[in-house]
Amino acid sequence: MSKKKILFLSIIMGFLIILIGNYLNNYNLLKQPPSEKWSKEVKIGSGVGKNTPVIIKEENRLLVAYEDTKKIKICETDLDGKEIKTKEYAIEEELLKNLIFTKTDKGYTLIYNSTKSSIDYLEKLVLDEELNLVEKEIEEGITFTEQIDSKNIVLAYKDKIKVVNTVSNENIEVPVEKLSMLTAQKSKDGLLVCYLEEEKLFKGFTVKDGKASEPFLIKEIIKADKITYGAMSLSSDVENGYLLIEKYDRNEYSCTEVMEFPISGGEGQISALVVDKSRYVVNTKGAYSENGAKFYATMAVPFGKKEFQKAIVSFEIKSGEVSNSQKITRLRELCIHPYNDEDYIAFLSFEKDGLYSINIASSNERFMEVNNGPRRDERLRSLGYVVEGFMFSVSYIIILGFRWIVPSLVIAGAVSFMDYKFDDKKKRYMYIILAAIVVIMKTHTINKAFYVQYSHMLPTILAPPFIGILISSLIGLVVYGYGYMVYIDDFESIFLGKFSIFMLIDALLTLMIFVPLII
Repeated sequence: MSKKKILFLSIIMGFLIILIGNYLNNYNLLKQPPSEKWSKEVKIGSGVGKNTPVIIKEENRLLVAYEDTKKIKICETDLDGKEIKTKEYAIEEELLKNLIFTKTDKGYTLIYNSTKSSIDYLEKLVLDEELNLVEKEIEEGITFTEQIDSKNIVLAYKDKIKVVNTVSNENIEVPVEKLSMLTAQKSKDGLLVCYLEEEKLFKGFTVKDGKASEPFLIKEIIKADKITYGAMSLSSDVENGYLLIEKYDRNEYSCTEVMEFPISGGEGQISALVVDKSRYVVNTKGAYSENGAKFYATMAVPFGKKEFQKAIVSFEIKSGEVSNSQKITRLRELCIHPYNDEDYIAFLSFEKDGLYSINIASSNERFMEVNNGPRRDERLRSLGYVVEGFMFSVSYIIILGFRWIVPSLVIAGAVSFMDYKFDDKKKRYMYIILAAIVVIMKTHTINKAFYVQYSHMLPTILAPPFIGILISSLIGLVVYGYGYMVYIDDFESIFLGKFSIFMLIDALLTLMIFVPLII
């Protein structure tokens, strides 16, 4: 086999090896679960609603309630996440404020609250144990609803808060005035409820053994005109409650504040929430944990070395310290509205055009064993990333490659203009010298761009600068070596035309290695 053919095959093989390497790099990243303690997600449905899906874990099945256009759905799966059936319940309302799904003494209840003709109301769908609709009930005057767990909910009226156990049908009422925000969660000794009264007084009360404590003041705030508060969530450790509140300045997210207060009653202390050095922590949801206050939230989390995902994480707060953060989702798409029951969680992920996927995940070992294997969509997404990386590599010929290509074209143009004066031997030397100049300029540009500006994004195997120099030089040697063989076969051809073709091939192959690592 001739040297020319060997070099040509080397270029083709190099191109394929780079593509395969990019695919494997993407696939090895995409196939990983979000963390050691959490499984990959299992999609169980889709819907246009953005309210939190509610999951109930039972002895041999999972039930997940979620909303869609003018309907509420309940998906039944086994404990491994395999769908058994999905039931739909038609409703008249399209915009729901909140969705609740609880157990009762005879089955289940679906509850949503909304507004019609400026009147706040709640509709209750009573279901039997087989999830069949038994009856519907409507109650007016309910402004806020909050689900604590599969049997405890909180309803807010104009002048009172009602804590309801949907299994025992026990109710506890606490008077309030001008309530504007509400949240609640289980505590070690019972239930903890917090609310914002008159838009400036954060208050709370506890429920223990069927009795509510006297409401206590947590904090009185003096709110500036352009400051508003968003979502609010709650959890607690043995002694203190932790109220998380999203703060907005001129309708722009500012931070999430932590209001730490004694459960026994007393003024709270305010600080900014920071999780893993990030102040962007939104869409928080409190949960009960024996280890301390536990929360789920959406925040920007590194994915590989080149991008961030808006993923769901869990973290704990104990004695005022944030710890034990765990990444729960791994999707590139936005993930929001987590809700957990024991070691299972349901959440939404953005799909397309306002449509959201309803997913479940778990820290259960059996669930992880079943669902953490390789998936077809991971292979397809890896191929998609390869195509994306290739297209960006082509565009980077203009963005970055022109830094060495344009000067090289000027020199090659001058050589092409004068090559009629050279004999064949000098033409050989001119080609070799120009190729060496181009490789040196290319290597310098690659080193400056990827080993200075983007060095933190390079994988360990490519991290040493001499590896970049070696790769850049080797590609140049093979490509221009083949170009040299083509050129000496026809000295009468236009030098610039042939040389520029191989200069573009050299640039593309080199950029195909580095560009996909940073985009």
